[in-house]
This record gives sequence, structure tokens and C-alpha cells, in this order.
Amino acid sequence: MSGVTLQFQNRSGYTRLTLCQLEVVGLDRVRLLESYGAVWETRMTRVKMVRCKLRAPGEAPAPRFIPLREFKLWKYYMTHAHDKIVESEEISIWVEADTYEEEPPTDSRPLEAVLRVNLQYWDRGINTATHIQRYFLLEDYDTIRDVFLSHFPDHPGADGRAFATKRLTETRGYYLLPRVHQPLEA
Repeated sequence: MSGVTLQFQNRSGYTRLTLCQLEVVGLDRVRLLESYGAVWETRMTRVKMVRCKLRAPGEAPAPRFIPLREFKLWKYYMTHAHDKIVESEEISIWVEADTYEEEPPTDSRPLEAVLRVNLQYWDRGINTATHIQRYFLLEDYDTIRDVFLSHFPDHPGADGRAFATKRLTETRGYYLLPRVHQPLEA
């Protein structure tokens, strides 16, 4: 436990603590024990996201949620390697449900429940741990989950039995539907 002044700012959010007592509770976590008139500010976790429809020729489109930073590469891969059609692209943000519910924005918008899935697994092909992150509509996740995980099979151990080589973390969140811009009236 120690008294500190801590100020931290990065591209994804802003957090500031001043004159408080913290307790270390893990390698990457601290607990605020007591605050002396301190300011505690935080911004919600946000991911710029593209919502689009993906389909094969002659099939019904299915929704996909792709982080904006990956979208162009993902779209190229889907259209060139898999001959899929990407359509109905719109950009907005995804926010964690816990953070959103603690501090809902003043200008609330319609939401879609979207689950962020983090998968860490041992890739025997390259002999290293790998991290995969995907976003799925919450209502579709139960049917998609097993298909998603089948792309990352467990491998047999020395005794021939399969052993778990993956860790799955699921985070509830929301895709905020884009604002509809209203023309200004004169």
C-alpha cells in the first residue's frame, strides 16, 4: 500500500488519480483504497468498428463486426481468397457493457449487443502462443461458438489424449448504431 500521485494519458482513454492509497492486487491491477479529494476519471473502452454484411454469391448475408484498423485487410482477404461479397458497410464504435452501463453517454443511441471474444491458444504450426480477437452478435453466438472454436483444434498429448491448448474470454458489449444526421432547419 502506498500513497501516490498518478497521471496517465494514452490514445484510447484518459485516467487520472491524485493523492490516493493504492494496493497492488496483481501484476497489472491495483485497487483504490482511499482517496484524499482525488479525481478519478476514466473513459469507456471503445473500439472503432465496421459493421457490414458478408455473403457468398447466391447466399443470404450475415452480419460481421470488424475493427476499423483491420477492415481493409480483412475485406481484401474475404473478397480475394474466399470469393465473398462484403456490403452494407457502416462505421461506429463498440463499447464494453460494464463501462457503458456505469457511464452511459448523454446522447444515447440505439445499441446492438455484440460479444468480444478473445482466444489465446498454442499454435503448433508456428510453435508459439497466439491471440485471436473476434466480435459476434450476442444472439448468434451460441450457434457460432463451436464453429469458431473448431478452427483452433486441441492437439493430442504424448499419451494420445487431447489436451486443452486454448483460453477463451468473452466480454459483453454494444455496437452503437451510427448517428442519423438530421439537416439543420433554417
